[in-house]
Amino acid sequence: MLGATLYGDVQDVAERLAEETRRARRRGDELLIAGGEPDVRVRGPGRGGRCQELALRLARKLSGGPPVTALCAGSDGRDGPTDAAGALIASDSLESAGLGDAEVERALARSDSHPLLDSLGGLLRTGPSGTNVADLALLRIGAGEPTDA
Repeated sequence: MLGATLYGDVQDVAERLAEETRRARRRGDELLIAGGEPDVRVRGPGRGGRCQELALRLARKLSGGPPVTALCAGSDGRDGPTDAAGALIASDSLESAGLGDAEVERALARSDSHPLLDSLGGLLRTGPSGTNVADLALLRIGAGEPTDA
């Protein structure tokens, strides 16, 4: 349990979560759980939300490393002005889809994570939950994660 660590700039949050994932792997931990709401500065006309941007940034930070699957979602079932609660993405999702850093950077520069994650099949669509506690990030560390997220 990382507690309320999802606060601050989304780039910094992604970096902290990636580092915590590396530490957890060394300790032999298999799951990290964090809550909060990262800050995202909207930089373009794209579609996405805090959780989708965090998931995409995490996938980029964890790419090329050992297997990790990350679920980033809003507890209310909504992430920004989209139909998704967030995203489920694996450390090899971008590589498996043949997406390079330039494509990911273009999406992030336009605040347009939703279409890219949708093309990967990584969006989590739950519908409204009727509850709004915080955004959640769950990171599963180790072998056996799905690679199609």
